[in-house]
Formats: sequence, C-alpha cells, structure tokens
Amino acid sequence: MNKKSAFTYLKKIKICLVFFCVLLFFNCKEAKEDKTSIINIETNSRERISFKSTSSTLEDLSIVLENQPDIPILGDWSNVGDTITFTPVLPFTVGQTYKIKNKVEAVYVFKIGPDNIMTSTELLAIYPTSDAVPENLLKMYLVFSNPMQELGNSLDYINVFDNTSNKEVTVFLELQSELWNKEHNVLTLWLDPGRVKTDLIPNKELGLPIQKDHNYTITINPNWKDAQGQTLNKTHTKTLIVGSRDSEKPNTKNWTIKPPKKDSDEPLTIHFNEALDYFLALESFTVFDPEKSNIAGTFSLANKEHELLFHPNQAWKSGTYTIVVENRLEDLAGNNINHLFDTDLKANNSKVQTKSQTLISFMIP
Repeated sequence: MNKKSAFTYLKKIKICLVFFCVLLFFNCKEAKEDKTSIINIETNSRERISFKSTSSTLEDLSIVLENQPDIPILGDWSNVGDTITFTPVLPFTVGQTYKIKNKVEAVYVFKIGPDNIMTSTELLAIYPTSDAVPENLLKMYLVFSNPMQELGNSLDYINVFDNTSNKEVTVFLELQSELWNKEHNVLTLWLDPGRVKTDLIPNKELGLPIQKDHNYTITINPNWKDAQGQTLNKTHTKTLIVGSRDSEKPNTKNWTIKPPKKDSDEPLTIHFNEALDYFLALESFTVFDPEKSNIAGTFSLANKEHELLFHPNQAWKSGTYTIVVENRLEDLAGNNINHLFDTDLKANNSKVQTKSQTLISFMIP
C-alpha cells in the first residue's frame, strides 16, 4: 500500500469513528431524556403514586418490583394533563422497592417506607367541648384532621341516643347541601331551628330536639370515609347533658378582662360568663394598641370555650387598648350580642337599633 492509499484509508477510518461517536452520543442523549422524563413525583404512598411526565404514554408505562423486573404490578393508570397516576389493585408493600418502567427501561425507582403510609383521618374535636349544654342548643361542629368524602349523607354516620328515655332520636337537621368549610374538614350540624324556636309549628308538633334533664350519647361511625377513601381510625362518642333554656344575649359587661403585664408577650385573657360559639369567637375579635393600630397576633379558646386568649406578635406597652367585638358573636343557643335567636315574632322590634360592633377598653399601666 503506497503512502497516498494509506492516508486515504486512515481518513475513512476517522470518518467512521466520528459517525459512530455521533450516533452513540444521540443514543445516550435519547436514553438520558427517557430516564428524566419523570420530572416530579407528587404522591408516593401505599395507595397510589402520581408524577408529572412530559414524554411518557400510559401504554408504555409499567411498575415492577425491583427483584421481579419482568412482572408488572396490577393496577389502573390514569392521567390529567401531564400528571399520571397509578393505583395498584393491592396497596404497595412497606419496605419494598419499585421501579417505574417506560417500555422496557426503568426510569424511576421508589421505595415505600413508614413515612409514605397515609395517616388515618381523625375526628379532632366536637364543639361545644362541654358536655353541659342548654336545651335550645342550636348547632355543633365536627373537626377532622383531613378532608372528608363529598358524596353521601353525613347523618348516616351520626347516631344520637337518648339515654334518659332509652331510645334513638333524630336531632340534627338534614340538609341537601351540607355545611362544610372550604377545606371540607369542618362540618356544621344544625339542631333543627324550626324545633328550637318556640313559636314555630315544628316546635309545637315535635318539641325541642333535645330535652331538659335528659342526657344523650352522640356516636360517630368509624366507617365514615375521608376524601381518600379511608375510614376513620375509631368510633367517637360525645355526651350531652341538657340544662335549662338560655334566653339571654351575650353581655360584654359581664366579661372579665385580665390585662397582660407591660413588656411581656403573655396573652390577653377575656373570660366570658358562658360558653360561646367556637368559630365565631375566633373570628369576632380585634385588638388595637394605644395608637389605634391593629395588633397582629393569634386567638385561641380555652376552658371549654369560656375564655378567649390573644397572643400578640409583639410585647405589650403602657397605654389604653381597645377590643372590638363583632356583634354577630353568638352563644351556644344562637343568641348574639344584638338579639335573641328565639325572638317573639309578634313583638314589634322595628324600633330596636342594632350595632355591628361593641368596644371594650383596658389599660396596661
């Protein structure tokens, strides 16, 4: 082989090598893009896994155990936009490692650990927390740790038993549109207002929903499901011991104010002479400093809704402070600062002037 032929031969080899490297580069790049097609794992639990993918199709996806890469886990795939969800027929196993495969290639590995197990939904509180209630109790609240299911009738899971007369009774008003908060974890239950108001036909025919000197047991069925389809962690019960009718409006003049100390961050305490509506109490107060500026802070209730605590974000200083109370604030019977819930419809109340707010002052020396 002469010198020119050798040069030509080497040139052809170089061209082949460059072409091979380019081909290898693009193959690696394509594989890398496939491996990174899952860009964000949104949910990783025993019940489901959701992730965002910009290039995967449902037909190409499967999930396998790490030690059984050829046997797909049975389940349902679905997608909304670029978010893909897989729900296994049987929940994923704690401690197992799984792979998400795109066609035949694993593109993501995940493991189910104790932190991935969905916590059971709990009934955190039933308000009022006190067992002692007036016979004209108007409403109650159930507070859950997670959003609850939106289908079905909540009253199917709530049983009320009159221990005094030894029979099951109907207490709560059934509504077509149930009164859930926006997050769907707080349910307002009304005792039938038509039976609470003494001058209405339901009251005359059926009487009050709960009777004075009776005690009741409210049972929350553990089969009640949350928004994820999980049932409650246990049965919950609440006792009601029914006393006399509450026919008085909340009166701020009967409240006791305990001012905090100067230069401290201890809470301001307002002691009511009765239990008030839990959620309205948290929403109905504002505290202003001596310069008439709104003080930032946190409100909480204590002593079975008989006390309101205000924790400021700043230390208290000397001066005269103002507490603004919204007059929509109610007690357990629905009486607010302006008027009674059970108002005589025959009375002429057109001349009664109502205010939207009541002001209370206190001083820190």
